[in-house]
Amino acid sequence: MAIKKLLTVGGILGTGATVIYTAPTSMDVIITTARAVNVGAAAATYSFTIGTKDMAKNVPLQPAGIDIHIEAQPMFLNAGQTITGSASVAATVALTASVIERDAI
Repeated sequence: MAIKKLLTVGGILGTGATVIYTAPTSMDVIITTARAVNVGAAAATYSFTIGTKDMAKNVPLQPAGIDIHIEAQPMFLNAGQTITGSASVAATVALTASVIERDAI
C-alpha cells in the first residue's frame, strides 16, 4: 500500500451542500484534520460531513473565526465518498481538510 499524495483540499461553502473533495477511484483516503474559517464580514454557522458522518452541525463562526477539527483517530473515505459542507451565509465560510490518498486495500 503506497501513499500516492498528501493534499490540502477545500473550498468556499455555499448555502446548499457543497462538495469540497471526492475520494478518487481505486484509492483509500485518510483525513487527518479539517478547518473552517469565516472569511466574510458576517457571522455564520456551518455544517460538514466526512463520508456519512456528521462532523459539525450548525457551528457558529464569528468573522475571522477559526474552528479546527482534529479527531483522536483519523477518518477514512472510500472511493467516491465525499467531504461536503454548507454555511448559513454563502461565500462566508472556507472549509479545508488535510488528506492522504493511498492505493485501495
